[in-house]
Amino acid sequence: ENWYLDHGLLYETAGTQIDCASASIIDNNLSNRASIHPNPFKNIFNIESENEILELTIIDCNGKLIMHQTEFQSTVISIDKSELPIGIYFLKLSSNEGITHHKLLKN
Repeated sequence: ENWYLDHGLLYETAGTQIDCASASIIDNNLSNRASIHPNPFKNIFNIESENEILELTIIDCNGKLIMHQTEFQSTVISIDKSELPIGIYFLKLSSNEGITHHKLLKN
């Protein structure tokens, strides 16, 4: 993925900025609506989207790629991330309608 860290801000070259200090997301493209639950999650979280999810990426606050998967071709997905340590993660969802970014809290 095209992520880079600059002065505590994590950027994606497509224009999204993630402030790791406050763990907020400034998303410039919100055409794809999705909900994540539960969030915070312990082991498994679910994604429900209005549009078919084509690609999913999870990164940590240091920009490390945790997961990248394509070809879901579904609007509902369950993800098991029980192996992750407690922390803040960022989820990028892509569909034919656009890209959304979400903050994930693992507890």
